[in-house]
Amino acid sequence: PFWLKLEPFDPMYPRTRCKLRRSVQAFWTLGILARVGVALVPFAFVLLDLGGASLRFFNAPVLPPAFSVYGFRRGEAIKPPLAEPAILEFPADGRTAEDVLGVVVVPGNPGIPQFYSKFAQDIREELLATRGVQSHAYVLGYPNFPTGAPRVGPVARIDEEAARLGAAVERLAARHGKEGLVLVGQSIGAWCVLRHIREVLRGGSDNAGGKGIVAVVLATPFLEYDEGQAMLGRLCCSWWGHSLAGLVANFLVALPRFVQAFCAVDYGGIVREEDVEAVLQTFGRFPHHLESMVAMAKSEFELLVPNSSTNGFAVLQELLQDSRFPPVLALYARVDMWAPWKHAERMRGMLSRGRGARSSVKDYFVDLGDMKHSFCLVPDQSRQVAKHVVTFWDCVQIRTPEAAAA
Repeated sequence: PFWLKLEPFDPMYPRTRCKLRRSVQAFWTLGILARVGVALVPFAFVLLDLGGASLRFFNAPVLPPAFSVYGFRRGEAIKPPLAEPAILEFPADGRTAEDVLGVVVVPGNPGIPQFYSKFAQDIREELLATRGVQSHAYVLGYPNFPTGAPRVGPVARIDEEAARLGAAVERLAARHGKEGLVLVGQSIGAWCVLRHIREVLRGGSDNAGGKGIVAVVLATPFLEYDEGQAMLGRLCCSWWGHSLAGLVANFLVALPRFVQAFCAVDYGGIVREEDVEAVLQTFGRFPHHLESMVAMAKSEFELLVPNSSTNGFAVLQELLQDSRFPPVLALYARVDMWAPWKHAERMRGMLSRGRGARSSVKDYFVDLGDMKHSFCLVPDQSRQVAKHVVTFWDCVQIRTPEAAAA
C-alpha cells in the first residue's frame, strides 16, 4: 500500500505495526459484514413478500400481487371466502352411501387428506373383514392446504377451518342418515370435531348434534398446549418465525426431487411410497404448505391456552355433561409431544368419572404404547389403530335413534 512507502518498512517500527494491524482489522470487519449481508439476502426477499411484493424466490410459485405468502394483504383488510374442504372418498363395495355406515377422518395439521388415505381404508377394510359391515370412508382436507395449486388469500384460523369442516360433516351426515357417522379426529382435528359437536348441540339438536354422529374417536388429540410446546408456540407467533418458515419452505421447493424424497424418508420417517409421493406433490411443489402449518399453528396456540374455555379439555368437559353427546374413544401414545401422557391421564380421569347416574353412555380409553403421533404414516400402526376404532364401534353397539326405537 502507498502509505507503507511513507515510513521505513521495518516490522519493528511502531507506526508500521499499527497500520498493518488496522488494515488486517479493516479487512476482517469487511469480510464479516459481507458474510452477514449474503446471509440476510433470503430474509430480505421474505420480508419484502410480507409487504405484498410477491417476489419470485428460488423459482418457487408465487401468489397474486395483492396477497403475500403469509396472508397479510396490502390496503383494506378483506378476506376472500374460504374454499370448500377437499374430500377423499373410499366408497363401499356395491352399496350406496345412503345405506351404509359413514367413517369421517378429520386430519391434524397439516390438513392434507392424502396422508390419511391409508388409515381411512384400513378402518373400512377392518369393518368389512371382522364385522361384515360395509362402510363409506371419507378424509377431509383443510382449505388452507390446497394440493393442486398455490394457496390464494390469507391463511384461515383454526376455528374458521373447524367451521368449514363442520359444514362438510353435516352434509355427509345427511347423506348417511340411516346408519350415521363415526367421526375420527387426529391431533388438532380432534379439537375441530369437539368444537363442531358443541356448536351444533348448543343449537338444540336432539342426537349427536342431530347430525347422525353416532361415535367419536379422539386419536392422539392436541387439545391444550403446555410447557413442552410453549417455546414452539412463541416461535409460531413471532414475525421472525413466519419469515423463517417462508425461507425453509422455498428452500425445500428448490431442492432436486431425489433430495426431497431422501429428506421425506430419512428425516420424516415416511415409509410408504404413496406417502412419499404425497409429500413431493405438496411440500415439494408449493411453499404454502409449510407456511400454512406455521400460520395456522399460531391460532391453535391462541385457542388452546390452559385453563381457557376454548381449549379442547374445556370443550370436552362441557360435552360430557350433555346426554346427547355420543360415546367417545380416546387414543394416546406414551411418548407424544403434542398429546403428552399427563394429558392422557387427565383424559382417562375425565372419561372414567362417567357422565352421571342418568346416563348409560360408556366411554373408552386406549393406551397406544410407543406409537407415533402421526401413526397414520406407519402402516402397522395405522392398521392397529383401525382395529381399535372398529372394536370401539362394536363395543358401544352403535344404533341410530330410529334403529333403537325399532
